[in-house]
Amino acid sequence: MNAKNLRCFCKGDARDEKKGFTPEQTKLKAVWENPHIASVCSEMPNMAILHANVAASLDQTELSLRDKQLMDRYG
Repeated sequence: MNAKNLRCFCKGDARDEKKGFTPEQTKLKAVWENPHIASVCSEMPNMAILHANVAASLDQTELSLRDKQLMDRYG
């Protein structure tokens, strides 16, 4: 996965229908699952984004191979 190109394959603010992730949560999960990335600095200018990031971090659902392929293709 190209770490510099992590634009989500989801449209707008829509959630991934299967997993319930927002595009931003999908990006975070992709980074967290990448063993080549040691740390992440995520801008969280309000409590809603903080709560969404916490929810993504607590959700144990992993991105599928297809999810990652789509991110590579459209990212």
